[in-house]
Amino acid sequence: MSQLPPDELLNKVALLEERLGMRATYRILEPFYLDPQDILEIQRAAKTLADFAGLPQFVFIVSAIAQKKNVGGQIDLRHGEEEVFIEVSQETANYQEAVLATLAHEIAHKVLHVNGISVGSGPFYQYENEILTDVAAVFMGLGKVLLNGCECHRTVQEATLGGTKSTTHSLKSGYLGLDQSAFVYLLTCSMRNIAPAEYERALNSAAIQALRTCRAQFPTYFDAALQQPDANSQLIGEFRRETLEVQRILLSIDNMQLFLREATLTPTEGFLNRTHNRLRELHIAASQTAEHNAVDPCMKYINVLRLKSHLESARSEIAALASEARAFDKGFARLGTLVHTLRPPFSQPSPELFRAIKCRICGAELSLSRDIAPQEEECPKCHYRFPAGGPLPAFGLPTLPPASRHNETLTAKLKSFFRRR
Repeated sequence: MSQLPPDELLNKVALLEERLGMRATYRILEPFYLDPQDILEIQRAAKTLADFAGLPQFVFIVSAIAQKKNVGGQIDLRHGEEEVFIEVSQETANYQEAVLATLAHEIAHKVLHVNGISVGSGPFYQYENEILTDVAAVFMGLGKVLLNGCECHRTVQEATLGGTKSTTHSLKSGYLGLDQSAFVYLLTCSMRNIAPAEYERALNSAAIQALRTCRAQFPTYFDAALQQPDANSQLIGEFRRETLEVQRILLSIDNMQLFLREATLTPTEGFLNRTHNRLRELHIAASQTAEHNAVDPCMKYINVLRLKSHLESARSEIAALASEARAFDKGFARLGTLVHTLRPPFSQPSPELFRAIKCRICGAELSLSRDIAPQEEECPKCHYRFPAGGPLPAFGLPTLPPASRHNETLTAKLKSFFRRR
């Protein structure tokens, strides 16, 4: 997307859903023709847009007046006045789609003004509030008008001595680019479960292409599965299955580390404790995000989308933890094999050792049953869930060196092992 990250636009849609969701219509105003040079038609168009946006109590008075450069229009916002004055630039008045898009933007300003909605006051927030206004126009059902008027073109032909000369003029309207407007429009239609055939109807070819490109670029935000009643639990379930893979690797490391502790090495507890704590934090954060239930189906859609975005962010961290875990797992396996070939003096731990486990979060001790097949346990103290148990580490049984050379061989093997590290 050319300027704003998708989540910033998502947050603005969420703000509007929280404040206006129960009053917003799920309908979309179909684009209509007007003569941009006919001021009476512009007045009627403004009324049509205002009525659709939920402002029938106001009289919008529109005039075409020269504006500053890159300003398509402006609105006079006052409390307690029935008449609302809108100015449209003379350049904008050359394009009917741009006139409609500008009117939609200015009327959206009035919607926000009436409802006291903004991202902040003062010059510092001016641009952000203009972005919010474009988003509000789409949110209130004026998305097709806004999309069709984002980028306008007109060709003027004039007779010259050499024949007919054609000149193409272009104009961009609004603060959101076409791709950003397409994202907001698609997001709004997705959370309202509006079908493509309906939301693409009467759009120009550029707008339709922008929508399809946006859907292909950001499929996560427009997933129909997010409409399912159990979407939160499904996402958490998928997330749980992914983190279980990391925990199984941690289990392998933990069992090998216990063997090495009994035999010869002081274990590296830090990685295991840190990773388990982090996985627990990720689970808690994901669960807390999933607990944000809402009666409003659109707000529920947004909450599910936020959860999905949160889990996607967490997955990169899980991948890093898994990579680090695999490195530990491989290193411990090599070291365990080496230690196993050096008995004596190192001893073989008893199978009973692996039936007594300790929670990596709170340190509580748990005892497994006689069957030590891998199984998911829950700490009775802190309720952290993790896989535990499993068979003894398995090693090959190479022939031991003669006793007279044992110490020399141990030193050589340890040096060789750590050189490979």
